[in-house]
Amino acid sequence: MGIPTITATRILKGQMQNNPGPETPLAMDSFPYLALSKTYNVDRQVPDSAGTATAYLCGVKGNYQTIGLSAASRQICWDCDHHPGPACITSGQLRSRGEPELFDKAIQRAGELTEERETLTVVTADHSHVFSFGGYTLRGSSIFGLAPKRAADNKTYTSIVYGNGPGYQITNQGRPNVDPEESEGNNYHQQAAVPLLSETHGGEDVAIMAKGPMAHLFHGVQEQTYIAHVMAYAACVEPYEDCALPTFNSASFAKPTSMVLLLVSLLLWG
Repeated sequence: MGIPTITATRILKGQMQNNPGPETPLAMDSFPYLALSKTYNVDRQVPDSAGTATAYLCGVKGNYQTIGLSAASRQICWDCDHHPGPACITSGQLRSRGEPELFDKAIQRAGELTEERETLTVVTADHSHVFSFGGYTLRGSSIFGLAPKRAADNKTYTSIVYGNGPGYQITNQGRPNVDPEESEGNNYHQQAAVPLLSETHGGEDVAIMAKGPMAHLFHGVQEQTYIAHVMAYAACVEPYEDCALPTFNSASFAKPTSMVLLLVSLLLWG
């Protein structure tokens, strides 16, 4: 869930509500504290899911294709570096599964079921993808639509493109034209620059959004391992049992800070 994905989700949410799109707030937009998380593995600039999950859940960075282990280990896990192409980039699945809308509703519902004064809520992702959108599209035009002007090869192109993946479509005749109806199709793959069976993760920082007790500790640019340590500190659990933080009284008894960690590991965004 890189920043482009958050922005595209916001636009899609608005358009699903018959609004132009960009002005529509996501539930996470109301979180008052924001930081960036550096997602690299110890031995890779662009990470896999195993190493990033280890970082933000265990508080220690690991090597590529290792999970729950420090960088001292080289144990191989499952295929953690790629996601199936169709699950990642077809516009139809993005609509039919409604993943962006469901995730937004999950964040909103978590806020309704908890009290901000006693619950640290953190929204983040383990990594991004090679997803981007541009082309100076008109406000209100479909997020899945075409750029208003043709490319240098005099052919149309979609606003959404991928750096690599199964959407690679260049042949001896060059790149195909795309018509609006095609780009809105349920099984359409946005074009990719490099042919791969499945697109890779991205290497850029991802957002951390937080509210509740100790949320102010999320600021600036942080190592991904920082997330696990802040949450452990807020809950006064190992290795921060002696955190000496105040507790909150509810129904005549004191209780430590509770936590909600909303991790974006959906097939589309994860």
